[in-house]
Parts: sequence; structure tokens; C-alpha cells
Amino acid sequence: MTDKKEKGDSEESPIEKEHIDELVNEWCRLYREISQAMRDNHEERKRS
Repeated sequence: MTDKKEKGDSEESPIEKEHIDELVNEWCRLYREISQAMRDNHEERKRS
């Protein structure tokens, strides 16, 4: 059972980590866009 990976082991491949970072960045960007759109929408409603 020595080949079982421990949790917290930094055996993650750099490519995998890079891919995860890209996903996180993408999610952050989407979240910001959605937040902005919701704010803009809210402002429009207040004005009308």
C-alpha cells in the first residue's frame, strides 16, 4: 500500500496545476462579469 498517494502530497503534475489555475482564473473572470452585469441591471431598474 505504499503506492497509494497521500492527501496533501505535492505529487501533482505542473501541467495539472497550470490547468487548475486557468480554470480558477476563468471562473473569477466569469464571476466578475456576472457581478458587474447584475449591478448594471440593478442600476437600470432603479432609474426607470
